[in-house]
Amino acid sequence: HGDGAVADQLGEQRAATDDAAEAFSAPQAVVGDSNVAQRYEAAVGQIQTVADLRSSIDEGSAAPEVSLDAYTTAIDALLELDAALASGSGVPELNATLTDSLTLSKAKEARALRSARIAGIATVGQFRTGDYEALAELEAEEERQFARLAESQNDTLTTAVRNTMASETVREADALMSAVMDEGVIGGSGDPGVAPQTWQESASGWLDAVRETEAAALDATIASADTEAFEADKTARLYLIGTAAAVILSILL
Repeated sequence: HGDGAVADQLGEQRAATDDAAEAFSAPQAVVGDSNVAQRYEAAVGQIQTVADLRSSIDEGSAAPEVSLDAYTTAIDALLELDAALASGSGVPELNATLTDSLTLSKAKEARALRSARIAGIATVGQFRTGDYEALAELEAEEERQFARLAESQNDTLTTAVRNTMASETVREADALMSAVMDEGVIGGSGDPGVAPQTWQESASGWLDAVRETEAAALDATIASADTEAFEADKTARLYLIGTAAAVILSILL
């Protein structure tokens, strides 16, 4: 229900998620490590749970809290799988990039959840009791993860992220986020001061910019690590890591 442009964006994102979820089943045959296999199965199950909620969401019968909890649980399962992959890639360069990608994914997830909560506030037109505190916790988590990423020795990814954060789209989104947050603090107006559609476009622009940066860095690392994996007879493992990492990137956003 609601704005047609938002509905179109939702349709596009669902199609991307469907494509990613279909590809996600492909590497199952080469999951050898039990730790990875358990997390893989958990992630598949949680992705299906999210898919099963779609009809209820479209009908308007699913409570927002239920949908958000299902999404968050699925993301947590994917992040756990990402961590398991990063810890045992067998290719040092790829291991480092996957670890940094996990950190960036956590930062993006905190930002996405904050943006989703503000979208609800923008729709209602008013901060409610407890809204600001929840947003402040997510803001702190986002800042923690970006601080960890800044300490990474992976110059390619950290430089790319730094350049992205300095881009006009991201800076404008950050400025709007700060302006909305300022209205929710004690002494603020309590009015987010932004239309739902404007907020959606700003939040999507921020996430798209960061996603593109991460995807480019991850693809380049996987390509360069491919030769190393072949020489070390680790091609099956790289196939799992490369496919799953790319799918995780798609589903996370």
